[in-house]
Amino acid sequence: MTNRAELSCRELVELVTDYLEDALPGYFEVQASVLAVKPTGGWNANSFIIFDYQAEDDFKFAGIDVSLNKLVMGHRDAGGWQVDEQAPVKGGLKADKYYNMLLAVNGVNATLVIDNKMAFTHTYAPRIVDGYSYGLNWGMVGVGSNNARGAFDNIQVQVLPPQVTFNEIENFTNGGPDPFEFNVENGAWSLSGGRYGVTPNGSAGISLVDLGPDNLAVSSYLELNAKVSTSGRAGFVFDRYDDGSFKFAALDAAAGQVIIGHYTAKSGWVSDATVAKTIGAGDSTLGVTLKGTTVSVTLNGQTVLGYAFNATTVDGRFGLLASGGQASFDDLRVMTDDPAFADSGGGSMIAAASDVDSGSASTLTQSELDAIATVVMSQWTDALGAGDARLAAFADVRLVIGDLADGDLGDTQGNTIVLDADAAGAGWFVDVSPAENSEFRVRLDRNVFAAAPDSAAYDRFDLVTVVTHELGHMLGFDHDDAGQMAVMNDALDAGVRYTLDSGVVQASTPPPAATGPSQPTAGAITFDYNAMYSGATGSNAGIEWQSTGAGNWGVQLSPYTPPGPANFASPNLAEFALKFGDGEDGTQPAGFDSMGQDLLGGKGKTKR
Repeated sequence: MTNRAELSCRELVELVTDYLEDALPGYFEVQASVLAVKPTGGWNANSFIIFDYQAEDDFKFAGIDVSLNKLVMGHRDAGGWQVDEQAPVKGGLKADKYYNMLLAVNGVNATLVIDNKMAFTHTYAPRIVDGYSYGLNWGMVGVGSNNARGAFDNIQVQVLPPQVTFNEIENFTNGGPDPFEFNVENGAWSLSGGRYGVTPNGSAGISLVDLGPDNLAVSSYLELNAKVSTSGRAGFVFDRYDDGSFKFAALDAAAGQVIIGHYTAKSGWVSDATVAKTIGAGDSTLGVTLKGTTVSVTLNGQTVLGYAFNATTVDGRFGLLASGGQASFDDLRVMTDDPAFADSGGGSMIAAASDVDSGSASTLTQSELDAIATVVMSQWTDALGAGDARLAAFADVRLVIGDLADGDLGDTQGNTIVLDADAAGAGWFVDVSPAENSEFRVRLDRNVFAAAPDSAAYDRFDLVTVVTHELGHMLGFDHDDAGQMAVMNDALDAGVRYTLDSGVVQASTPPPAATGPSQPTAGAITFDYNAMYSGATGSNAGIEWQSTGAGNWGVQLSPYTPPGPANFASPNLAEFALKFGDGEDGTQPAGFDSMGQDLLGGKGKTKR
């Protein structure tokens, strides 16, 4: 049984908030399980995540509206609840049913995901106060309904990226582009006076950052920040595949603008979003944050512009860009959580030498591996707690079957886990009921169990144990942690299973994130109703809950089971991004963006 909050309200939003003394990072996520009660007796049926809350008549909202049978996003002003974006739901929304909702905020872009399969994005204008420009991260966040009764559970404010894997600043004073390299695509680039400058050749000068991998994972977070001086147009190029296709964010000194746009060989330079800003003769600090399909731009620390493309923005090359005049750059910072730069923290689990068999064994199938991995991820989630930031590593994990070195059962490198096809020749025990341990009835030690001779697991290597071990490496645990968690032991005997001890795992300390200017803080705040209403003084003691408007909040027990890692382990927003040819007939969805039209034609048909 878990606890949930339930509210009733008629005229005003009922809001429960986590009061944050400082602003959230520019990119953050809010997750919640939401339910709208059946609309009877004059009630509506809706449930929303509330964000950028400034006052009772000044906030944003996003969620489900069963009365309209639509997903909606909008804002509240003196005139009431205003819908800014909406989308019908295939199959319809149902009252009295929980939906898992994720709101991802990047600057002034807000993306709504429901049950990991429905999404849309809306870009708001920055909030201007006393001449200063603010994004959506300065208000309070919470949940609420409009003239409706709803229930909420598993509310989390997730601050991402949970583990920065690369965070370096190049100040161009070491005699070369270090700590990362540049590949000059065009233009005359050179180092002079501690700056990296260019005289563009032709339409643009481009110098791409070379971090090693050909590209970042589509779900990665990428932040670029630099001092820029230009008499023309200069900034960042991203999502670049060749000279004829890329996106950019730049300052345009001549036009007095900050621009998000794209370039194609067919249409040339296209501005997708602009804002008027005076660009001085000296340095301006330009920042770009890329996540999923969204782009957020800051100028001198103020959020000034946002845009959402119809495809992911981080899986192409990126770097520096200048056109229309000379430009120079200094203090370039690159930060990402891409798994390619993560320390795998160990790697292999080996078979005990006496168990290795040279005989033949059945070969593991991908479907068997995937089924076991799904259960094991859920077990890790239960052990760490659904709000643990380390679970974000599961978003990009890739599990494959291969032929490992003699004696190796599994190996982890970066975001890829390889399982030996035949368990070092001895064969795998593929458990058809991996969530329980009935085949391992002999207890050898705490969390160490053995199969009896009459068990199907006897003399075979346990796939559950090896997958749990390798996923532990993905989470940052190493063989040195075997004293706390037996499953992190580097060797395994046939017929033996190591199980997770949730109490020990929860006591572990997550690895610290890298530090630097405007570094997002790792972690998540989980709203635990049981702890909150029982007077607990644990992790929820610092949360200040507030209710505004008229209505009643309460807590009730329910048999609702919290969703597993597919819903709460840092969802991969790129999975919901529209791709070329998304429609069943090969056409593009309505509202296909201008870059897609330039690449694929005005009618939105994919080229064959």
